Amino acid sequence: MINFNLFFNYVKRLERDNPVKAPFSGSNLISNMSNVPYNNPVYTQINAPGRYWIYEYTLAISKELLGYVRGKYSTVPIPGAEVTLNQDALITAATAEKVALIEKLRTELDEASRRNQLERRAAENVAMKTTLNEVPLPIFIG
Repeated sequence: MINFNLFFNYVKRLERDNPVKAPFSGSNLISNMSNVPYNNPVYTQINAPGRYWIYEYTLAISKELLGYVRGKYSTVPIPGAEVTLNQDALITAATAEKVALIEKLRTELDEASRRNQLERRAAENVAMKTTLNEVPLPIFIG
């Protein structure tokens, strides 16, 4: 036999709108943008898609820095010739990758927003209702 504990929070109607007596008030409650904790995230606690995004963005920043370094020494003399480095190509590619990654992050965060989740759930409910309406009702002969 498995034992479960079930807890209920009861709030009086008079105390529901009072922020001082409300059960969900306190210093650790995030009510607006001004009291969001800005701590550095621990890398090991970031999920796999987040780590991949960080890896790709770090790669783009590294390309951009390499482009700036190669811009300082645009031509390198070698015996019998001179080599021109590809500063412009690296900086252009890195900038395009950074913009694409930020846009990808914005779209993923927008898809995961509460509003979009509710819209998706509502669309699923409508689809389920239409499917269930097409199922024939059983006939009972009594």
